[in-house]
Amino acid sequence: MFKKIASILLFAALTGCVPYHAIQQDSSWGYKLMGYAERINRDGSFYLEFHGNGFISNEEILRKYQKRAAELCINDYESDPKILTRPETKFENLKDVKSGWRHFPMVAGNVYCK
Repeated sequence: MFKKIASILLFAALTGCVPYHAIQQDSSWGYKLMGYAERINRDGSFYLEFHGNGFISNEEILRKYQKRAAELCINDYESDPKILTRPETKFENLKDVKSGWRHFPMVAGNVYCK
């Protein structure tokens, strides 16, 4: 029984876990380059990106993007998220990461608080 539980936990840890935290943009270590990055636009809206890895579905990345958008806006929000790949990021220091990461998905868009 213990082996079965340990196997399930190990599988979950290795396959789909993308951390939910702000990306540490000054890091070159992979785990810290997954998560969200954001900035405030001139009109007061937010530009938000959520970066995944090779094991997460586009739907899961979108859910994590929506979770962060809801945290940014106390009430409701509108957004225009698009599923992209890392080279399409608007954060210059996230473009030049390990070449194997170039095809990892991300969701990006503007978040307008209501």
